[in-house]
Amino acid sequence: ASPLHVNLWSISKIASKEVKVILHGQGADENFGGYEWYQTMHEAFNYKKAPNQFLTYYAGIQESEKNRLLTTNFKRVNASLNKVTEIFQSYKNLGQQDNLSAICYIAFHLGLPEVGLKEVDAVTMNFGLEARVPYLNYDLVEFGCTLPEDLKIKFNSEKYILKEAFKNSLPR
Repeated sequence: ASPLHVNLWSISKIASKEVKVILHGQGADENFGGYEWYQTMHEAFNYKKAPNQFLTYYAGIQESEKNRLLTTNFKRVNASLNKVTEIFQSYKNLGQQDNLSAICYIAFHLGLPEVGLKEVDAVTMNFGLEARVPYLNYDLVEFGCTLPEDLKIKFNSEKYILKEAFKNSLPR
C-alpha cells in the first residue's frame, strides 16, 4: 500500500463511527491531469517512446532495472511494458493524438483498477465503510476525456478546470 493510505486509514476509522458511506476523490487526478508527474511527462512526451516513458514516470523504474532486483521466481520479463503498450495501442486506435489524454488513458486503465481502487476498497472496508468514487461516474469521465489539455493543466496548475469550477464553493 502507498503511504498515502495512512491518511485514508485514519479518516476511515473515525468516519466509520458516524457514517457507513464516504465520498472519495479517486479518479479526479487521472481524468483531470492532477498528478504532478503528468506535467513533467507531458512536456517530454514522445509517441514512439510512450510506453517506456509512462513506466519511468509512473513507477519510477524501468522494467529492466526492476527485473535486475528480483529473483528468478518473481521476474516477469516485459510484463509491465507489454501491458502499457497494449493499453497505449488501444488509445491510438481511438484516433486521438492528445499527449495528456494518452497519459491519463493509460493511468485509468493501469493504475486505477490494479492499485488505486483496490487499496481504497481494502482500507475502507476494513472498517465496514463503503467508499463511493463520484469522479469515476461514466458521464464525468466521458466529459473529462473531451477536455483540451490546457483545461487540465494550466499555469503549472494540475486539475485546473476542477479548481476553477469550485473556487467559489470551497475554501482556499
